[in-house]
Amino acid sequence: MNHLKTNAMLSALLIQNINMKLRWLSGKKNILLLSMLTVLTFANIYSQNKLQATIAGKTGDTTITVAELLKDGKLKVVDNHSLWVTSYRFSAYAALKEAIEIDNDSDSLSPKIKEVLLTLSAGTKIYFEYITAQDASGAKENLPAISFILK
Repeated sequence: MNHLKTNAMLSALLIQNINMKLRWLSGKKNILLLSMLTVLTFANIYSQNKLQATIAGKTGDTTITVAELLKDGKLKVVDNHSLWVTSYRFSAYAALKEAIEIDNDSDSLSPKIKEVLLTLSAGTKIYFEYITAQDASGAKENLPAISFILK
């Protein structure tokens, strides 16, 4: 079952539960409290089901070596074997140098990205952005960007 269907089912069950409670509850204070709990529940469901990308076993906001990136060579979806990365943008920002941006239509590091990685120095900030993943049925999911500092 894909990620969107799971969220839709959880949302439908939650709404059904809320409707039953609304019939039971009376008074504006109780309805306001229930509304606030509903918003918090939806936020919790979203945060638990949030998809994330990984490369070399890391999910970003840390340091990484060029060797680690080249050895793994693929962006993956964390703990989700029914989705795979289909495209992303690689960006590199080094001090006093022009920004580099390369769009890629696969999960693997392209030859151009590998070439660029070999020219970057420690301290360069790299990003994998606009990450798109897809399941077997063709449904697409957008994943949040991940970033690293080269060591």
